[in-house]
Amino acid sequence: MKKTPLLCRYERTLALVNDDLCFTEIANFEFERIIDALPVDSDIKYTVDVFYNNPFAIRLFRKVDDLPFFMTRSAIASRRMAVLCGYEILAAYLEDAQDHRSKLQPTPQDSLIMDVLEEQVAARIEAWSPGLAGRKYFRTIGYLRHLRNSFAHAHDGPSPELASYAAVYSHDLSKFWENGKTDIGGLSFRELPHQELTAEAALGLINLMRVCLREVDRLFAATYREQAIIDAVVADVWRDSPQVRMVPARFSAKVRSAIEDGYGERLPVEHIQAAVVDFTNRNAE
Repeated sequence: MKKTPLLCRYERTLALVNDDLCFTEIANFEFERIIDALPVDSDIKYTVDVFYNNPFAIRLFRKVDDLPFFMTRSAIASRRMAVLCGYEILAAYLEDAQDHRSKLQPTPQDSLIMDVLEEQVAARIEAWSPGLAGRKYFRTIGYLRHLRNSFAHAHDGPSPELASYAAVYSHDLSKFWENGKTDIGGLSFRELPHQELTAEAALGLINLMRVCLREVDRLFAATYREQAIIDAVVADVWRDSPQVRMVPARFSAKVRSAIEDGYGERLPVEHIQAAVVDFTNRNAE
């Protein structure tokens, strides 16, 4: 299979995080232009003087001279929150992808539990399909996990765990991602933990998450057996579309379409027809 049915939903959610951050950066840019355009000597002294029609200006009753500080702090907080949210989406996908596969195609590796989520997923995938290349994507997710924890736990600088991880893996990650294909906003895996988060770096990190999501989904999809997919989708169509149960041609077409939409493969119709006939014979009243 080329993908799993989970991919589109998580890609859309991650795209919303990217768009929200872009909107925030647009707002910050326009805010800075408003402040920079204010005359130096004037009666405009406080937020309520600048934003007199804004109901929130009174909540942040500060001198105009203080606003650049608040703007900078707010921008950094928004970027960090975008990275936090993006990582949580990626982590939720990893959990859901394991659950989806265990229900569709259970194996002994489903009981393999490790303390670190991405290492657990990597170990399971390698057990299901030895030789699948994807270790650098999981190393990147590990970096993102440490970055997320460092932001969430409000460290003044990088957490010891992030600093250690960056020291060990930043060189390899830089070589892997500086491939001319992925826009990572010029970020340096080694220096990023020690710098304030810029808009370009935050957007680059979200793009990294998007690529990791897509590539890990591809790895999951490659471990599925065709027959397991067909059997599962046949059962779903039987349950959800009773009107096609006794019309084999329509039943098979619906199953084939669902597999193509969810898993990216257009399977031979004869493979699907055989499964439809078998399932119908076993379940028809």
